[in-house]
Amino acid sequence: DRAETVGPCRWVDEVVRSVPYVMDDAYLSHILDAHGIDYVVHGDDACIVDGRDVYEVAIRRGKYRTIPRTEGISTTDIVRRMLRAGPAASPVQDLGTHSHFFLTAGMLVDFAPTRCGRQGEALCAVYLDGCFDLFHAGHVAVLRAARALGDYLIVGVHDDATAGRICGPELPVMSLNERVMCVLGCRHVDEVVLAPPWSLSREMFAALNLAVVARARVDDELLEVARSLDARYEVAQALDMYAEVDAGEFAQLRGSGVIRRACEQHS
Repeated sequence: DRAETVGPCRWVDEVVRSVPYVMDDAYLSHILDAHGIDYVVHGDDACIVDGRDVYEVAIRRGKYRTIPRTEGISTTDIVRRMLRAGPAASPVQDLGTHSHFFLTAGMLVDFAPTRCGRQGEALCAVYLDGCFDLFHAGHVAVLRAARALGDYLIVGVHDDATAGRICGPELPVMSLNERVMCVLGCRHVDEVVLAPPWSLSREMFAALNLAVVARARVDDELLEVARSLDARYEVAQALDMYAEVDAGEFAQLRGSGVIRRACEQHS
C-alpha cells in the first residue's frame, strides 16, 4: 500500500521496496551502486535506534544530506487523531484532535503542478471530487483512472464539514489543508478546487470548462449519503458528461480500514 502511494508522488522517480530501516555498509554500497544514488536524504530530526544514528554509514561516507521538516506535520500526531476516530475509545490520554498545519500561498505554489494552467483549449478536462482523508493507494488508483478519461484532471477536495457528513462522525482525520496538499502531491492531478460546492451545476461545468464529470464509486457508502451522491450527478448524466471510476485492486482499501489497523496495532 505504501509503495503504491509513494510511487506517483510528483518528486519520486523510482521506488525501492523492502529497504531496511538501518543500513549497514554492505547494503548502502549495494543501493548506491545499483540505483546510481548520489545522496541519502532525511529530515533534520535525529533517527536513533539502540543509541545509534540510523544514517551513520551514509554520514561517514559523505553521502548524507538533511532537509528541514515541515512544521505542523507529524506522523505521530496523525496516528493519535486516528486512534481518537477509531471504533473504540482509546486509552491514550491527551490525544489531540486538531491539525497544527498552516497552509500558505507559498506552499501551494511549491506543490502546484508544473503544467498547472491549461495550454490552449484543446484539453479534455475531467472533474472528480472527494474527501481524500488519509491519502492511500486507493485514492491514487482512482485519480489515475479519472486522469485516463481525459488529459487534464481537476480534483475537488471537500471541506471538513462535508467530509464528516460523507465519511461519518469523528472524521475526517486530516484537515482540509492537509488533504489538499496530499492530492496536489500526486502526479495524476493537474489542478485542485478547495471546498467545491456540493451542487454540481451547469454553471460549475462551464466555469471549469469540463468535458467529463467522474464519480469514484464506493460499494459501502452510507445509504443516505449514496442517495445524496446519486442526485449530485443528475445534471452531468443529463449532459452525457458522467463517468464512473474505481480503485481496481485497491477497491476495498478505505480510510476507515487504515484507522482500524492503527487501533488494532495500538491495542
